[in-house]
Amino acid sequence: PKYIATLQTLNPNTIVKWFHTPNGSSHVATFKYIFWAFGPAINAFHLCRPVISIDACHLRGSYKGKMLIVVTKDANNNILPVSYAIVDEETINSWSWFLYQFIHFVAQDIQLCVISDRHQGIIHAMANLEEWKEPLGYHQFCLRHIRSNLMKKYKSVRLKSFCWDIGSTTQKRKFVKYKKQIKAINLEAWQYLDQIDKSQWCIFYDENHRWWLLTTNISKSINNTLR
Repeated sequence: PKYIATLQTLNPNTIVKWFHTPNGSSHVATFKYIFWAFGPAINAFHLCRPVISIDACHLRGSYKGKMLIVVTKDANNNILPVSYAIVDEETINSWSWFLYQFIHFVAQDIQLCVISDRHQGIIHAMANLEEWKEPLGYHQFCLRHIRSNLMKKYKSVRLKSFCWDIGSTTQKRKFVKYKKQIKAINLEAWQYLDQIDKSQWCIFYDENHRWWLLTTNISKSINNTLR
């Protein structure tokens, strides 16, 4: 708490939210989650494109846990970390709590597109939190994760290439062409992709919500920097 209080003192308008474990003692409040966003980052975020990338990374110090991070890009394509949370694990509860804090205390009335992997905690939070349901918010998947999951099931260099091509094309003619090529290589592979809502991973069906941000690579960059 002293450290967080110092952060708030030195960074005006910094938002901090705590969630304490219900079984803490009457003398010591033990935190389960903590969320914070630096004031200057909040101000900068409101000048950025309305797209965020979210991801989690392992804490590697004495105290284990996960750090959840919201990252975006500014108008010059510079990476901007916006908010953070330290939680025990990636769960439905921790992601829901994190995204609730973000929409209420950082994003406020901005209509956002969220890009993430297909972690069930994120999917559940985006589908069930009223503040994030369309048209208030849109949930899109990282194309790199879609491709990676496809490769785990169907290993093929050509499929890997066509998966990226079909997810990143803006032209109907090319989309149809890549679809035929994937089906010709492995029909089951296309059936796997087809069961995922195309608006969540194909630019052609995206309706410009993700502003050409195809992956969560900016989150990975921040994670590597922090590590």
